[in-house]
Amino acid sequence: MSSQLLVERDELYGCWTWAGKTNSNGYPTWWTKAGPRDAHAELYARVRGPVADDRYLDHVCRRRTCVNPWHLEAVTQRENLRRRDWGYRSKLAKLACGHDAFLEAMRTPEGGKVCRNAVCRTSQEAALRRLEAEGAPRR
Repeated sequence: MSSQLLVERDELYGCWTWAGKTNSNGYPTWWTKAGPRDAHAELYARVRGPVADDRYLDHVCRRRTCVNPWHLEAVTQRENLRRRDWGYRSKLAKLACGHDAFLEAMRTPEGGKVCRNAVCRTSQEAALRRLEAEGAPRR
């Protein structure tokens, strides 16, 4: 097993694109002794804490294979369904990290919004290094 995390980093948008297997819906998956796990949800829980049972993780970058915890936001099912609409998403005032969407957002080719703030980028890089050290899913 290599020490490299199963992600490819997108330097421009900050996405951590899953390089492993995906499920039938295109979401990142890896197998454990207990069976398949949602990679994005597991990494989110390790970095930002558990997701409440009544919440769903929304990929704010609009890239299903992204497992960057700062590109995921725990929202209600209703909010998650609303965010499918570009018109609704474009009016959101805050990014998942809490920064002002109109000042700090960068739009991904898929129509998502990610933070371009240097503090967020530094935090994300530190989290990725911690995950690599802790033994997150690897090649």
